[in-house]
Amino acid sequence: MTVAMPDTNMFQGDLLSQVHADIPSVAFTSGPADGATISGSVTLSGSAYLPNLNNQSTATGIAKLRLFVDGLDTGAFVSAASGSFILDTTTLTDGIHEVRFVAFNNSAAASQGRASKNFQVNNLGQSVSVTGSSSYNVGASQTISIPVSASQGSGPVITGIQLQSLGRVVGSISGVSGNVSLSGTSLAYGSNTLTPVAILSGGGQVQGPSVTVTRRFQPIAGSASTPLAQRNPGFDFYYFPGAAQKTIAATNFSGTPAYVRHSNTLQINPVSSTPGLMNMPDAYRVAAGGTNVGLAVMIKGAFTVTTAGEYAFGFTASALSSTGGVKGGGILWSSYSLEIDGITVSTYDCWSGSTFNAIANQADTLRSAYLLPGEHTITVKLANVPSNGTNTADASLGFLCQFRGLDANMRGSPAMFQTFNTNGYAAAPYFYTVNKNAGH
Repeated sequence: MTVAMPDTNMFQGDLLSQVHADIPSVAFTSGPADGATISGSVTLSGSAYLPNLNNQSTATGIAKLRLFVDGLDTGAFVSAASGSFILDTTTLTDGIHEVRFVAFNNSAAASQGRASKNFQVNNLGQSVSVTGSSSYNVGASQTISIPVSASQGSGPVITGIQLQSLGRVVGSISGVSGNVSLSGTSLAYGSNTLTPVAILSGGGQVQGPSVTVTRRFQPIAGSASTPLAQRNPGFDFYYFPGAAQKTIAATNFSGTPAYVRHSNTLQINPVSSTPGLMNMPDAYRVAAGGTNVGLAVMIKGAFTVTTAGEYAFGFTASALSSTGGVKGGGILWSSYSLEIDGITVSTYDCWSGSTFNAIANQADTLRSAYLLPGEHTITVKLANVPSNGTNTADASLGFLCQFRGLDANMRGSPAMFQTFNTNGYAAAPYFYTVNKNAGH
């Protein structure tokens, strides 16, 4: 999985398959039980051996045993197959920590084996947990509330609580208790392990016991494809000057548009002083050199999926100018929503109360939907709102997609998102057709 052609370049040995490796078997021989609450200094003992030595083995025994805490080497080791270690828990924050013994054999490859336990450290009385259930279910685009609570104890001030999935923050609150709003769109389909983490004023963290959140599988079916002769490659853009409000829900996209444009690229250049770039639809010009404050745009199109799977969608922006104190540098300046077959997949309002919250990271906009083969409609709504009632940041906005199937990718590098663009692909129906292992 880490080389280009594993069927022809598969390494034999420790690099990948380890078919000839001598993996140590490791165990804790004394100390607190897995999941135990500990404090102060704790003695931990472990041992290791090589269980499958044969005439092809290059190792004859265990070279050393090392102690790791939370995946980091503590520097403590013994040059033997067994030994004892003193763990000073006062150097750790309260909460759950992983302690691991790693054994290295004495061959040149130094293959490793490991054993680990999780301990609840409690020196200062600080803790955090999900106070509701140990497992939750959420729809693909549903939002649920998960109650969390932290104990302040005598340690540093707890400023807030986060829910983390694989180290990524999927929801948070300020203070020591409350309900975290969790959107199914921020999780993978199926089972997700979420960990409550209390954030300390000094930058430390207190980790609590994990819970399971299952994102229900809700595929979007699609419909029969439009005959090729009736397809019009590209997108229809509908411009509504002055209609944008602080939320997508409050913005009226049902009226008669002042301007309609068709383009083969789902990108928009809202800078009214700059002509359309890269086949983008020209901006609706409020005035020469002016900005498009209050401009609402709705983009519609259709596409065909030939391979069922999870498709990720996201937005990207490159700021061309900024006014009124709103910084450029690639921010997403608009409120937006994305609908597939009328189902809202992603939505974000750049205003929260009286605060302007422009998105600076494309990854924050990524959402996915599981699409079945067939034709799917797509609707993107944008509301360009000012930062302080008069001004806004102009930017070039692009819309991106990636197929997240097991063995498929889009045109170009699998790791790159591709813009919906039919330039150079004269035979492409609609704006984009996604095929297994190839996009065109």
